Amino acid sequence: AGEYAILAKAGISATPSSYIYGNIAVSPIASTAMTGFDLTLDSSTQFSKSALIFAGNASHNGEAYAASYGGDIATVLTTAVGAMETAYTDAAGRLNSADDRIDLGGGILGGDYGGPDDDAALTPGVYT
Repeated sequence: AGEYAILAKAGISATPSSYIYGNIAVSPIASTAMTGFDLTLDSSTQFSKSALIFAGNASHNGEAYAASYGGDIATVLTTAVGAMETAYTDAAGRLNSADDRIDLGGGILGGDYGGPDDDAALTPGVYT
């Protein structure tokens, strides 16, 4: 699951002003669940490209994957979704002992924790 900036089971939507840095994927659903990206299927038929998806930096496009593309990618995504679900279950079961991560900004992250007003990355931990 760590190979994707966004991995979803229900879909991913973008607007013309959206930019995503890193690969995205949907599974077990079809590529049509990724909307607003104007996807172009690669000749390998294992992924698509979009001008809104960048691969970690703005120098080249990232890739969009879907289980409906079949082949090896369907198996890879099934494994990734399983790992994502395991990670979610693990995180959901942890107690949040850090008061500064509980209801932080009413759901808006910023300041020391990153967000729209700050380029700082989120610090490791469970946010609730």
